[in-house]
Amino acid sequence: SIDLYFTHQWYNVWHICEQHSQINRIYANITMPATWQADCLIWIDLDLDLRVHLNGSLELLDEDEFLENSRRMNYPSDVVAQARAAVLELQTCHATGAYPFNYDEQVALYTSIKQMYDF
Repeated sequence: SIDLYFTHQWYNVWHICEQHSQINRIYANITMPATWQADCLIWIDLDLDLRVHLNGSLELLDEDEFLENSRRMNYPSDVVAQARAAVLELQTCHATGAYPFNYDEQVALYTSIKQMYDF
């Protein structure tokens, strides 16, 4: 897979380039922006997820978990708003094929990296 993490976006995106499970083309986690702490990438999952199925359809997942945890853990209103905005942004990217939902380009990058390192 090609996994994309962002320090200024409220999500990460995984492109599944080699299909073994036959479930997802793309999987996106709605998260707080990623940070580096020492030599470790840290991201906080906010439960909402988007799945692009093999047929290209998009599905929003775990809305119930997000609502429950936002109440239980008292997410600040700006965190809830950022999570919702991230979902809308990724839905738009999916509809237009824009980065970071440019699956074919990410698979081509994966293939070139795999060939370069011969694994």
